[in-house]
Amino acid sequence: GYDQKSARLLSGGEKQRLSLARALLTEPSVLLLDEPTANLDPFSLKLIEDIILEENKKGTCIILTTHDMAQAKRLATNIIFMNKGKVIEQKKSETFFNKPETNEALKYVKGEILL
Repeated sequence: GYDQKSARLLSGGEKQRLSLARALLTEPSVLLLDEPTANLDPFSLKLIEDIILEENKKGTCIILTTHDMAQAKRLATNIIFMNKGKVIEQKKSETFFNKPETNEALKYVKGEILL
C-alpha cells in the first residue's frame, strides 16, 4: 500500500494530494496554494478541488493562484486579478466575471491572451 511507498514514486496527482494533506494536518487558518492542480489529470484535479472546497467550508481561508479561469469560477469567492505584477481588480468572483471594470480584466474574461 501507500504507507510503504516512497513519495518519490508517487504520480503527480498523488504527490499533490500528499502535499495538501501534509499542509492540512496543521489545521491552518489560512492556506496558500500556488497552482495546486497544474498539470494534473482530471481525476486528481477534481479530488484536489473537492478538498479545497471542503476546507473552505470548514472555515479555512484559501488563497489560490491559478491561470485557469474555469477553476477560478468554480472555487473563488473573491478575485484579485493581477497583470504584470500589479493588482488590476479586486472584487467578488461573480462581479469580476460578469462585469469586469478594466480593459485588462475584460480581455482576460473574454479569453484573450494578455501580453
